[in-house]
Amino acid sequence: VPANIVQKVVEDLLQYGVVQRGVLGIMIRTVDGNMAKEKDLAKVRGVYVDSLMEVSAAGDAGMKAGDVIIEVNGTEVNSSPQLQGIIAQSRPGERVTLLIDRKGKEMKMDVTLNNRDGKAAFVSKDSREILKILGVEFEDIDSEEARKLDIDSGVKIARLYAGKLRKHTQIREGFVITHLDGKEVKSKEELIEILEKKRGGVMLEGIYDDIPGKYYYAFGL
Repeated sequence: VPANIVQKVVEDLLQYGVVQRGVLGIMIRTVDGNMAKEKDLAKVRGVYVDSLMEVSAAGDAGMKAGDVIIEVNGTEVNSSPQLQGIIAQSRPGERVTLLIDRKGKEMKMDVTLNNRDGKAAFVSKDSREILKILGVEFEDIDSEEARKLDIDSGVKIARLYAGKLRKHTQIREGFVITHLDGKEVKSKEELIEILEKKRGGVMLEGIYDDIPGKYYYAFGL
């Protein structure tokens, strides 16, 4: 993990009690030779925008599916992890300038980043009580990872702490939740909202990237 991101995480925890992550609200894939042919792109560069989330800071700024992000704040980007790493250095409410390629035409776009709740404001420490109860941090997977796992969408368990999941299941970090009670999981926010309202038994279905097969974990709320 780059030192500047580690420093930001430490500063956020000390000042706010929770990490403040700015998000663009897009699903992305690294542009490679195969994608350039598939999407009829003139150049093999940048990060392709597969789709926009329902609440999207980038969408509010005018971004469209099919755009290719080639720079962030003047820094050239050529992979999804690189773009995510740059955005991770910013907080909700901060503005980033993107250079995008839209069908061969380059244009600049100023985007005010949202928080994980889709708002351009800091997240309060106790805003997600359900995450404390479960002892978990979730993160959305991007289109590239979904394609590698051969799934349409999912939410990854990024970290586990003391809580219901560790106490009542054998679930591991890295598990990608594809369904909750048989319903497809499309985003982290959707998953959290369902869990916040849920009472009684919960069944998680999903996969690991390093173990074949589907796995199921049940617990109560």
